[in-house]
Amino acid sequence: MSHEARCGAAAEDEARAFSKRKKALMTLWKRTRTLAGASLLVALAACTTSAGGPVRELPADAREILARAPDVYAPSPGSMSAESAHLRATFEGALAPEARSMIGHDPALDLVAAVIAQTFSDNQQLPTKALIQWLFWRCGATSLYSHTRPSWAFGGNQVQERMDGYAIASAHTTRPLLPTSYGVARFTQGTKTSQAIVFGRASLDVGTFQKRYAPGAPLVLHIRPLDASTEFVLFTDTGDGGVTREPMQKHDDGSFFISRSAPSRPGRYFLEIRARGPRSLAADPGLPWERSLLWAPIYVGVPEPMVPDERLRVAAPTPADPLAWPAWIAGQYNAERGKLGNPPLTLDPRLTTMAQERSAALAAVDFEPPPDRQLAQKLTAAGFPVARHDESFAPVESPSDYVYMQMLRPSARKRLFLAERLLVGIGVAARAAEPSGRPSYDEVEYAVLP
Repeated sequence: MSHEARCGAAAEDEARAFSKRKKALMTLWKRTRTLAGASLLVALAACTTSAGGPVRELPADAREILARAPDVYAPSPGSMSAESAHLRATFEGALAPEARSMIGHDPALDLVAAVIAQTFSDNQQLPTKALIQWLFWRCGATSLYSHTRPSWAFGGNQVQERMDGYAIASAHTTRPLLPTSYGVARFTQGTKTSQAIVFGRASLDVGTFQKRYAPGAPLVLHIRPLDASTEFVLFTDTGDGGVTREPMQKHDDGSFFISRSAPSRPGRYFLEIRARGPRSLAADPGLPWERSLLWAPIYVGVPEPMVPDERLRVAAPTPADPLAWPAWIAGQYNAERGKLGNPPLTLDPRLTTMAQERSAALAAVDFEPPPDRQLAQKLTAAGFPVARHDESFAPVESPSDYVYMQMLRPSARKRLFLAERLLVGIGVAARAAEPSGRPSYDEVEYAVLP
């Protein structure tokens, strides 16, 4: 089967999965409405509307759960409550065979799921996507946050049946195109039962490594690809605003490693492993796109903070109109470039038009599609050097969160802030509001070295 046919088949599978999800949820809703006994469904993530916005401050109960967070990444499996174990068995048992081969359980995400379930139970809203990525780091997960399916209900004997139904509906719509990790949590407080299933993009099997290091201590990373990615490199903060890029070495068994010393200056440093994606999914099989596979902070000579960064808890003021976000984002980039002594980047109208068209196309579908197969031709037609470009895509709730997370990502810092000259195009498109009522946007960014 050709690459185009595979991508088309994947898109059709995802569309059918989305249709099945809606039918399954409607069936569950109708069944719930006919149960007039002691039970009453109160909220389901797929069809709840809440006036509140995304959560930026975790409730006290959620913070207590975080006290169990490990001091390593990729922690060993721990104990699981009977309720959570039942949820895991129900979810895994309902997965399609092809989905089982692409998804794996991650015990670190069980803790993330517990925090999210408690937060959702208290607020009827999820934390911001940026705050959930922080939870991934705090709980020792090495995957990148993808999405969450939370739900809660209270009442009588049939609550578990309903909660199982939500888990089964989630499993039926889980059809990952790339390796995915997941974690689960379910708990009952009084007559109320809450649960969450959280998913991460996990194309690596990562060996356990520490979060904290003494200055200059040995730092060794071992990874094993779970797909056909190639050309693994490690990006690392230098502590003075710079970024290093080092290739990882390959073992005979197909795994990769890198051995180096931790920085000598105390502080927080981000590590990021990137690689070329599978050629079978690339827009141009001869030039597969580079993507992040691991992104996490380490702490050198300082403790790991127990609370998120203030910038994640209190967003910077931003324009209310999403049409003004590209210029605002570019302004934030230029402010950071100025601190590093570099001239402003150029918000190129040709790249901006391309990015806006791409973001609108992404916002119209319910899944993350493969890369734009026509991008090289579009860049060439517009007069840009194809070999010196980068494309990035991200779901956006707040441009403030988006820019801050870009500033924390070493590869983004190197691309956006350290290049002497840079042309950028930024597109933002609104997608249909989430069932919770929260607005959601797709942001596409093209960067070209002239």
